[in-house]
Amino acid sequence: MAAGGAAPREEQGGGGIVDFWHRPVELVAGKIQPFQVRAAAEGGRDLTVERVGSEVEHPQPPREGSREGALERVPDEVDHLELLQPPDLSRDLAEKAAGGQGELLQLGEEPDRRRQLAGDPAPGSGERGAGGYVEGDDSGLCIAGDPRPGVVVCAGGVSRPSVEQLGGGEGVLELEKRRSVLFLATVRRRRGRRGADSEQGQQQDGGGGAGDGQEIGRRWESYSFDDFANRPSKERKAIIKKQLQDPEFSPSPYDTAWVAMVLLRGFPQTPCFPQCVDWILQNQRDDGSWGISEPVLPTSKSVLLSTLACVVALKKWDVGEEHIRRGIHFIGRNFSIAMDERTSAPIGFNITFPGMVSLAMETGLEFPVRQNDLDAILHIQQMELKSFSEDKSYGREAYMAYVAEGLGNLLDWNEVMKFQRKNGSLFNSPSTTAAALIILTFNPVYYYDDKALQYLKSLLSTFGCVAPTVYPINISCQLLMVDSLEKIGISRHFSNEIKSILDMTHSLWLQRDEEIMLDVATCAMAFRILRMNGYDVSSGELYHVAEAANFHNSLQGYLHDTKSLLELYKASNASISKTEMLLDNIGALSGSLLMEQLRSYGVQKVPIFEEVEYALKFPFYATMERLEHKRNIKTFDVHSYQMLKTEYLPCRFNKDLLALAIEDFTFSQFIYQHELLHIESWVKGNRLDQLRFARQRQTYCYLSAVATIFPPELSDTRISWVKNAILTTIVDDFFDIGGSKEELENLITLVEMWDEHQRLKFHSERVKIVFRAIYATVNQLAVMASAAQNRDVRKHLIEVWIYTLKSMMTEAEWTRREGNQGKVNSVSLYVLDSGGSLSTEAAKKAIHDSIALCRRDLLRLMNIAHQKK
Repeated sequence: MAAGGAAPREEQGGGGIVDFWHRPVELVAGKIQPFQVRAAAEGGRDLTVERVGSEVEHPQPPREGSREGALERVPDEVDHLELLQPPDLSRDLAEKAAGGQGELLQLGEEPDRRRQLAGDPAPGSGERGAGGYVEGDDSGLCIAGDPRPGVVVCAGGVSRPSVEQLGGGEGVLELEKRRSVLFLATVRRRRGRRGADSEQGQQQDGGGGAGDGQEIGRRWESYSFDDFANRPSKERKAIIKKQLQDPEFSPSPYDTAWVAMVLLRGFPQTPCFPQCVDWILQNQRDDGSWGISEPVLPTSKSVLLSTLACVVALKKWDVGEEHIRRGIHFIGRNFSIAMDERTSAPIGFNITFPGMVSLAMETGLEFPVRQNDLDAILHIQQMELKSFSEDKSYGREAYMAYVAEGLGNLLDWNEVMKFQRKNGSLFNSPSTTAAALIILTFNPVYYYDDKALQYLKSLLSTFGCVAPTVYPINISCQLLMVDSLEKIGISRHFSNEIKSILDMTHSLWLQRDEEIMLDVATCAMAFRILRMNGYDVSSGELYHVAEAANFHNSLQGYLHDTKSLLELYKASNASISKTEMLLDNIGALSGSLLMEQLRSYGVQKVPIFEEVEYALKFPFYATMERLEHKRNIKTFDVHSYQMLKTEYLPCRFNKDLLALAIEDFTFSQFIYQHELLHIESWVKGNRLDQLRFARQRQTYCYLSAVATIFPPELSDTRISWVKNAILTTIVDDFFDIGGSKEELENLITLVEMWDEHQRLKFHSERVKIVFRAIYATVNQLAVMASAAQNRDVRKHLIEVWIYTLKSMMTEAEWTRREGNQGKVNSVSLYVLDSGGSLSTEAAKKAIHDSIALCRRDLLRLMNIAHQKK
């Protein structure tokens, strides 16, 4: 059975094809006569399991402002994350689609609201929106085809939670319980031009053809539920899995330039790594600069520094005269940026950039800038060094060593080399290590360091002809990706890859590997992620950052690095015992320092500070996971450049992460809507909506389930949870206000008798409704649970209900004895139980401490459960 629509027409006139827009539309479920399901009888094919429709590959439209094709357009509006149902068919299209033979079962949606959600303009604006709709297109994503053999004509509809039929002239199609067929529409529209070009295009179209913004083609494909869940994501998942296993890093022109300047030992006129020089020659941008950020973005200090380093490297080896000229002119045009304090700067920029300027001038390079500006830049470095002169801390020494390439012979490099790591590097920084190798080679007072050379060779054996900003960084990058996957709700798709990463991280953690332990942010993140995923890690390994003095002696502490502080604060929340005082100290220290930063910089709308403010207000245990996913998707930055001595992109596939997260969230919303419809139908089917005393809390109860059990595949679990939550709420209301003592006793007796309840009469219609709903629901759940666990669990479920009902009865009797005072809250109970020895504030603190203890115990139990898997 094929799903079809209007065939795409050739483009005419003065316009271009605008974006394709994919959106799921649900096949109408119900007995609907107008649709000719002729192909249903062809071989008895089942649409719920078999994909049908066009196999044509859709051309990918270019995203505006991008040089590469986009898998799909991702609007900025977060409302796109909610599944949008199509609006009603207009009457003429409905009649055409149905052949005038009957009515359509549809979902209504106000066109203006649809435009708003899809990012479209209001009526009358005449502008095209992000979703591809234009003024006058009120038909939405509906099929407007002919009901001929091989074609299904439908509108978006609500499927029933039970087996339904689609009536047809030549066959009957059965839909599985809570399953349906999905349709994807590919819509082609013409973007019209203004003025004469637009008019000319309309004339070529005959005045009524595909004019400005009109649809010129539509293709439909139909899929099963599971097929749609996996169809677009397979490629993205493969890309992300590859990146998880073998991260790709963005090149750093700055670090590559420093590596390019290392000379071959014994041959002072020959570069040790000529491939790096070649890379610089081949990767200059059109404007004369070198950098990794998008060329359309404003010039940054990082790009300015990278360009200067590349120019100096080329000049050192006397190659690329034209490259040097263009690079120097770029620096001259943007030199003022270096002195702009409002522009964010890489770490140590006020030392490294003036140092590079001095080095360039020593090689004979001349900058097309005023001498006063050059003097001002050099003066900035002098003032920076003067401010450090009285600071004798270890943190200051680490910082000066980290930016040592900007200071050259001003430093004692024997002191700098004290920071050399086991892998031969200085701070895992290629630029600092290369600068050290250059100084040690040229200056006879220092010993040549072969370990530093081997580090650079190892780096280039991995990356070929470029150097990243940090190396090695595999564990840090992989943990960042795992954290991102968890934050946007798609980590379950990569469970094997994540387990492999965390197993390796845990092994390195136990070995106290430098790549983890010497970087505060990586160490804190590793601890948090490992513990939250059930690995046995001791908080004692964070002792080196637990005290203020120790933290400030680290490089990140000396720099007051916000990201490191934030990771420490998050790690402190992963406490599993009240004896973990070290985590309490870390939380207090990092929290206070973050608050200080917010007070100093809070007025700036910088993403990292917005994240800090949110983390301080809402620790992970005070949020609902699925709502967190939605918030994180909304705030996800695909261009999340991070800044060290130059900017770098930790993950090169952020666009794929975001696209998969939106796709997954949208599909989940589709599942949730189905489930909520099923719950509403179940309530009506059991006549629970007829109980006037009961609160109707279907949506509320469903939210509590979906917020904690969100994966789409756990549908049965969510529905079981919600049904029991609704029944518990109704029974609670029945015992509190709705039922008489006789009715309550009657209900308890009926549940105790269970299968023998026919021998007892119902005291009232209300008791009958409540009991039958409990009876049917528990029996249904018992069948499902027994099949899954391979044992009979029904008696246990019945015992739970008996215990619950008797507890409610006790509470009801107690309330009646107390009169009309109402229920006493927990604070008042604490005060009463203490005999007056506790004040209200003391009672509140006791409750708070009790909750914190329970939270830690719960996290500890979850940790143990993870370990046993």
